[in-house]
Amino acid sequence: MNPKINTLFFDLDHTLWDFEKNSALTFKLLFQKHKVDIEIDQFMMVYRPINRAYWKKYRDGDIDKEYLRYNRVRETFVALNFDFNETLVVDIVEGYIRYLTTFKHLFPHVSEVILRLSSTYDLYIVTNGFKEVQHKKIAETPIENCFKGLINADEVGYKKPHPAIFEHALEVAGKKPEQVLMVGDDLEADVLGALNCGLHAVHFDPLREYSHQKCPIFNCFSDFEERLDSLYL
Repeated sequence: MNPKINTLFFDLDHTLWDFEKNSALTFKLLFQKHKVDIEIDQFMMVYRPINRAYWKKYRDGDIDKEYLRYNRVRETFVALNFDFNETLVVDIVEGYIRYLTTFKHLFPHVSEVILRLSSTYDLYIVTNGFKEVQHKKIAETPIENCFKGLINADEVGYKKPHPAIFEHALEVAGKKPEQVLMVGDDLEADVLGALNCGLHAVHFDPLREYSHQKCPIFNCFSDFEERLDSLYL
């Protein structure tokens, strides 16, 4: 175990919980239910960058959660030239909120790694996701009871990368910044946000999209556990 680091902060969506896979399964279920004639792979290809852009606007405080939830779906339908009405958008959005957390797919090797790490490190989740669904995402999964706390931006009032959410998480954990390693997929929110507050950071990049010198990068949790003890020695 690293002599300095005794606590790990994890992002949830796109880091532990496979947001893309669970989202695709949710939309597929809803499209079948509402007879939406769009191939799910085609929809997700267009939806992913739109969703990412809306989340950045939400994180920056430019839009609220309701605007994000409805308009990312509406904009995807428009981009696909799909003929829809507002009732369908409402049905899809409300169904998405209802069913998303019933899918429990974690990234490969997350369960066994988190279970082992929880016996050595203090683990916390620090997330920008909506408070009404974040707990449900890991409920009834093998990692449900591995975390000492879940710090949510909705409850704190500030979103990563704002220093206030990291400061609040440190206060909850009772740790100094140099004792904590932040693990997340978002370069700006997770990595730079943590580094700017004096925490260590490691960047989870499952799609191998990034190359930078800000911190170590790993692509699969099977690699993370082996490297953890030597990352900052």
